[in-house]
Amino acid sequence: MTLSVFEKSIHDARPLELYEFSHGLQIFTYTSGDEVVSFQSRTYTPAALTRSAIGSSAEVSKMKLDIEVTRDNDVAKLFIRSHPGPVKLTIYRVHRGDTDVVTQWIGRVVNVEFSGLTAKITCEPIYTSIERAGLRGMFQRLCRHALYDSGCTLNAAAFRDTATITSIVESAITVVPMNRASGWYTGGYIEVGDVEKKMIRDHTNDVLTLTGMTASLKVGVTINLYAGCAHDRNACLNKFNNFDNYGGFEFIPNDMGPFKGDPIE
Repeated sequence: MTLSVFEKSIHDARPLELYEFSHGLQIFTYTSGDEVVSFQSRTYTPAALTRSAIGSSAEVSKMKLDIEVTRDNDVAKLFIRSHPGPVKLTIYRVHRGDTDVVTQWIGRVVNVEFSGLTAKITCEPIYTSIERAGLRGMFQRLCRHALYDSGCTLNAAAFRDTATITSIVESAITVVPMNRASGWYTGGYIEVGDVEKKMIRDHTNDVLTLTGMTASLKVGVTINLYAGCAHDRNACLNKFNNFDNYGGFEFIPNDMGPFKGDPIE
């Protein structure tokens, strides 16, 4: 029997939902039912969760989906210290005793709020990720390219070092070995595995101050370090030897326009 037949039936309908969260190579699977469900070689375990209604709207704020789970839920725990990076959610709908499964909702987790013994996972439909300003070049003093992007063209792997965390104090970590002078990694980032990344706000001696911490950052963990850029002529020319792709215009006249050198379209 197909799912549509069950959906129309008053007597036979026994709906349940399957929730699949993916974070890099980590997969978390739950079901709203009270029994274990096997689907696509994965086991969906019963979990205490409720969600808001699924709807459609022209306003992004009205398309959000809130899922309430227990505080110790594995997905919620990813967000305890800071945002862990992309977490995708797919919701499937099926009826007990049937094998016809349909994809009901696809999106991404944007935030988790903790309150008492519960956590609220806020998600947005996947297509909201395209709602952003179009790319455009800007006439500005500092380089307009993001480090290691297609405009910069630098290969990040060529400026990658490996180190081990020996100490953690709030958002500052001490790493060894540190074979670079202070400031080399400022504006760069660290990478834990192939998923989690954190920007480096400051590099002084063997201490890196990050924009935030994640549960994966612990003493003894090996991380990748990527050189940072000041986005000026000196860094591009002398640090990276990449001046052919420099995206800044440092010789903008000081009296050009009312913004005195700010980006001009």
